[in-house]
Amino acid sequence: MAAKPLRFRASVLSCQHLLAIENSPNRPPSRIPCSCMVPEDWSRRGSCAAGCTEQAPLAQGMPIIEAIAVLAGLLSVWLLLRQSILCWPAGLLQVCLYLFIFHEARLYSGVVLQAIYVVTHLYGWLHWWRAQADGLPASRLRRGEGLAWLLLTLAGSAAWGAGMSRVAAAAPYPDAFIAVCSLAAQWLMVRKKLENWLFWIAVDLVAIALYWQQGLHLTTLLYLVFLLLSCAGFRSWRRELLAREGAYRQEA
Repeated sequence: MAAKPLRFRASVLSCQHLLAIENSPNRPPSRIPCSCMVPEDWSRRGSCAAGCTEQAPLAQGMPIIEAIAVLAGLLSVWLLLRQSILCWPAGLLQVCLYLFIFHEARLYSGVVLQAIYVVTHLYGWLHWWRAQADGLPASRLRRGEGLAWLLLTLAGSAAWGAGMSRVAAAAPYPDAFIAVCSLAAQWLMVRKKLENWLFWIAVDLVAIALYWQQGLHLTTLLYLVFLLLSCAGFRSWRRELLAREGAYRQEA
């Protein structure tokens, strides 16, 4: 009996599952020990088409990495709500961890986004640190600027999504919207514009649906909390702006 060809199964983690077929028709196939491929849905990690239940060491540590990223993200947004400069180092830890996590989940727009975030977080940290002496109060976009940012975000999302659809990315267009809208929100955040919170709210709504579908349940919970914090941040910054604008009018 001719030996059947070996089959290799590709997945998120860089490992392979090898099924050995015995020549004897009376004996069941024997399995060579392996570190199996882990499916995109991490809630089902540790199983594959051939029935192997092993986990790669990387997959076993993924929940811990994701949990640390979640805690760093929550701390970062809470510090941002309080307009603390420490939001930047906390956020930098989060984006470095998510760069790795999104690579493993094949969310390639997210990988590119996190790499850009590393640069913007370093810039934001430096910008806020330099402005601490004179103070950097929150402000609004000028009339028409908000619409321009929105149109640029939608156009950029369409272009980015079209590019990601050619590299077998998971959910290219929602992933692209999260990436482009996050970049817009990040820049507005660096400049302490009130509207940064509205862009973050849009990001959170799309991310909650996408990451739940991808099996990133801790990350989904993180973005649900982000959504609540973003709403609170918008109200807090808006209240401060209205109070300052009222004080200016009284002085005038």
